[in-house]
Amino acid sequence: MGGEVEVVRSFRRPTPAMIATLCFSALLCSRILSRANIAVPDESTIRVVSVARVLDGDTFECTDGQRIRLLGIDAPELEHSGHPAEKCSRQSALLLTQLIDDRDVRLRLERRKTDRYGRTLAWVFDSDDRCINREMLHAGMARLLADFGLPQDLEPLLRSAEAEARVRRAGIWARR
Repeated sequence: MGGEVEVVRSFRRPTPAMIATLCFSALLCSRILSRANIAVPDESTIRVVSVARVLDGDTFECTDGQRIRLLGIDAPELEHSGHPAEKCSRQSALLLTQLIDDRDVRLRLERRKTDRYGRTLAWVFDSDDRCINREMLHAGMARLLADFGLPQDLEPLLRSAEAEARVRRAGIWARR
């Protein structure tokens, strides 16, 4: 009748390979989502402290006398115990001072809470929710220290911050 075409849709039964692929995909997605939930800290791991003074590019002291060591980074060392100051150590300490001195910051604590010197180990966030550890890497004022693992939610940010600083040859990555 007038050039009408009847469209017949056929439904193909799924093959065992298609079912296996679907099951594998569902399992993979559920594992990724369950790990994402583990990476988010509960409220008991967050503390607010007041910064009294910065000691170097990765350590500061709180008004209560507690010393905090920023996790995931290694800033150049200032002169101490007869050892000369490392390249960019003063600039690193100055940047940390500009970012947090005389301010309240949030500490995100991990399972391992202190180092061998008794300093509290923490990821540090300012009032704008900026990760200070990341800021130090991005400015080229510290190296990424991933020896003890990095949180899944912060690892991409930290790695890209250090990579950008290297490409820009910022701070410690500048040619001598």
